[in-house]
Amino acid sequence: MYRFNPPGFSTTKPQRNGTAQWILKVGTTQLAAKYFAQNPALELEIEVAIAGSLAEIHAVGSTVEKERELRQMEAFAAEAVDRGLEIHELVIRLLADSPEQAQAWHLEHHRRIAVSLGMDWEKYKAMNLIG
Repeated sequence: MYRFNPPGFSTTKPQRNGTAQWILKVGTTQLAAKYFAQNPALELEIEVAIAGSLAEIHAVGSTVEKERELRQMEAFAAEAVDRGLEIHELVIRLLADSPEQAQAWHLEHHRRIAVSLGMDWEKYKAMNLIG
């Protein structure tokens, strides 16, 4: 299955209720740092929720760090949905240093999809209205 991987990122399938197609595992990378620096109230909300769920977290054999990462990625995925974007599109918007870099990442994303589908790149571009 295709996964979008801008520099420094990996992706895995969601571990819980399917909030998003993919949960980006970024931990303390620049994405999490940038996104939560812009949303300090959300970060505080996550920490309060974790503090209130310590018994449950430990009862299921998880850790505070894993729970924090999961809740952060669920919040990020929800932000993408609220903006009407796919998760990879929000990642690109937050991390690209220039419109050219964003375009290059966007094209790479589509190129990988075409390859995973076994489709000719030119045909894929035409079908998806990519210039």
